[in-house]
Amino acid sequence: AEVKKVAAKSVAKLASVRLAAGAGEKMTQAILEEVLGMPLEWKVCSEKLAEAVKPLLEGSQAAGSHLALLRKAAAAGAGTGPLTEAIATKELKTLNLASRETAAEILTVLVDAGVLLREACASLREPVLSRLALRDLVRLSARLAEHRPSDDNLRAAIDARIKPAVMGLELSKVPAADLLLLAEAAQKSAMVEETALDAVAGAASLSAEHWPPADLVKLCALLARSKAC
Repeated sequence: AEVKKVAAKSVAKLASVRLAAGAGEKMTQAILEEVLGMPLEWKVCSEKLAEAVKPLLEGSQAAGSHLALLRKAAAAGAGTGPLTEAIATKELKTLNLASRETAAEILTVLVDAGVLLREACASLREPVLSRLALRDLVRLSARLAEHRPSDDNLRAAIDARIKPAVMGLELSKVPAADLLLLAEAAQKSAMVEETALDAVAGAASLSAEHWPPADLVKLCALLARSKAC
């Protein structure tokens, strides 16, 4: 088994080197999707592939055209950063035209992959901000806050759509798990604690009967530890 593992690693490295050397050849989406399914050493060839894929990403294309490719690049493993960023940059440029579902999917993939997080926060403005479902915005805000706990663009998005008292009823319809995720983010982000924790507490008070008891206990503990409530 160990011999097979070593052999497989050697073949993967050789394939990665060969792929990097030939990355200048015309790249199609089908070829790239097939390549992304291979167990390659991405640190060896990702930068070359990022350059090779640029012609594929050029031109006017509908928002989400490369979402499947972005998902595959993000899931391919460590070392795909340059390639994932190249595809993500293209999708971010068309985000203003994306449907609420597509916009949420693109931003979620970026958070999952840990790439272009500053740009993801910056994209949380109109027209994208009001188009996102509140549940998606709550979840994205929580996850982005873990990586960018004091981001000004993220603060502005929370101030606009989560913090206002008039959003309380709509916020109460967001699943408990997502609201709890945002409350937990407040432990790492003073900005979230300041802007969102009161809103989460208010929403929970309106929908407490629908919350799992264990989640209510967790939320109460988080609120008790907070200096903002």
